[in-house]
Amino acid sequence: MRKTNRNIKRVKFFKRLAVFFVAQAIIVLLFVCIDKNQSDDLAESVDLKESTVVVDEVSYEYKFLAGSMFSFFSDSAEYHFPKYPIAGTNEYSMRDLYETVNAGDELTIQYVERPTGHTVIGAQKGDTVLRSVEPYDDFLREQHVLTIIALAVVEVIFAAVLIFFVWFYWDEVKLFPAKKSKKKERMAR
Repeated sequence: MRKTNRNIKRVKFFKRLAVFFVAQAIIVLLFVCIDKNQSDDLAESVDLKESTVVVDEVSYEYKFLAGSMFSFFSDSAEYHFPKYPIAGTNEYSMRDLYETVNAGDELTIQYVERPTGHTVIGAQKGDTVLRSVEPYDDFLREQHVLTIIALAVVEVIFAAVLIFFVWFYWDEVKLFPAKKSKKKERMAR
C-alpha cells in the first residue's frame, strides 16, 4: 500500500513539475515576442520613407491605457506619432505636437508604413525639428535592455520557487527511499 501511495505522490509531483515547465515556456515565449516586436521597430532595421506632406487634419485624443495620442491626416492617409518618454530630450510631446502642427502646415517626415496607419519617427516643420530618429532608437534600445533584465529577474524568481518546490517534496520523489530499520518500525507501533 505504501508503494502505491508513494507512486501516486510521485505522479502528482511530476504533473505539478510539468505545469511549472509549461509556465516557464510561456514566460520565455512572451518575453521573446515582446523583445522581437521592439527590435523590429528600430528605425535602422526598417525601411524609413521620407516625404513632405501637407497636413489636412489633426487629431489629439486620449485613449485608455495608451494616454494622449496625436495623429494627422494627409491625402487620406493617417500618420501617428509613437509615444515614448521624451523627458530630457528636445523632442515634442503629444501635447506640444498638437499645439504646433495645424491644418495646412507642410511637414517633412520620416515614417514607416503600417496597415493601421503610418508611424512617424522623424518630423520637421520648416527649420523646427519636432521628432527625430535617434531618440526613438535610443528608447527602443533601452527597452531591449530592460526586457532582458526583467526576464532575468523573473527567471531567478521562477528558479527559486522551483527549487523550493522540489526541496519541499523531495522525500516523496526519491526513487530509492531509505528503508526503515526494524527497530524504528517496532517503536512506531
